[in-house]
Amino acid sequence: MLVRSSILVGLSMAVLAPAAQADLNSWVTQVGTGTPAAFTMLNITQPDSADIGVINGTGTATYEFVVNGTDAGASSALMGIRNSGVGDNCAIKFEQWPDTGRYGLTLGGVADYSGSFATYGADVVLAFVVDHTTNQTQLFEDGVPVHIFPYAPHLSGLVGLGQWFDVLNGNHVDLLTGTLHGVAVYDSALPDSEIELHANAFHGAGSVGASYCGPAVANSTGMPATIVANGSANVVDNFLTLEVSGLPTDVFGMCFAGLSQGNTPGLGGGQGTLCITPPVAMMTTQVMNSGSSGSFQVPFDMTSVAVPGWGLPGPGQTWYFQAWYRDQNPLHTTNLTDGYFVLFQ
Repeated sequence: MLVRSSILVGLSMAVLAPAAQADLNSWVTQVGTGTPAAFTMLNITQPDSADIGVINGTGTATYEFVVNGTDAGASSALMGIRNSGVGDNCAIKFEQWPDTGRYGLTLGGVADYSGSFATYGADVVLAFVVDHTTNQTQLFEDGVPVHIFPYAPHLSGLVGLGQWFDVLNGNHVDLLTGTLHGVAVYDSALPDSEIELHANAFHGAGSVGASYCGPAVANSTGMPATIVANGSANVVDNFLTLEVSGLPTDVFGMCFAGLSQGNTPGLGGGQGTLCITPPVAMMTTQVMNSGSSGSFQVPFDMTSVAVPGWGLPGPGQTWYFQAWYRDQNPLHTTNLTDGYFVLFQ
């Protein structure tokens, strides 16, 4: 039985650093595209607590963290709860006690389970896939399986984030020193392919395919807009997101796709160049607004988007993507991004 002696109540003693927002945006996009998350939280600047919802304690679950942690103290928690009345008295550790330098899981008062060595001072994406039927948890670091623990923690309802939180007396122990960029919890086992895609997206390795027909015609920002595809080119995965950026703020736009390149300037009297030869699949059900960021993301559903006369995407096919959008440059007009192609597998 393990006893914690360093109970710290002042959260200000473990302030976390700002998040790496540019990389985090791609991770958020992938999290929102695949298996539905029961809970997400971003930019946790100090140890906190939150209600992650009711997570099944008899099947499978996944706890995913984007974290940059440092080696400070004897133990630090990514997520943990005591005396909540729901789930276990347990914690998921960035560093397992006592100063092991390893990721870990803890069942309070019973056992500490140590895993692979923790990565300090660098951004990592950690996914703990819990299976209550086998009482095991598989740990993935940056999309790669690195350890299997002989224990399946059940974290549900109110939990500590960046700390092990005791609901009964308000104590906070095992405070994380570092940065929690993001947390996502799933009431199911996240597939290996999605775990890898999430990690690749955060580290900027998530794009598939390549740009062509660029640069596009400059819009009212003075710069051309661009489109890229992130995710998987495997049709079976059905996990691809089109990301459009460099747009004017608060304009509407949409993506479309075809199976042949083209080069037609001044489409419909607008200012852009059409980079796809018709027929095209217009994603009219996903008209987006660029908002304050001048960008938007569109999940590409390979089971529903079909090019007339050709059908749905298939292995061995090369598809070409582009985005159309409104602008005022200086009068009301339209424009287009460059093109982007993906060879599906």
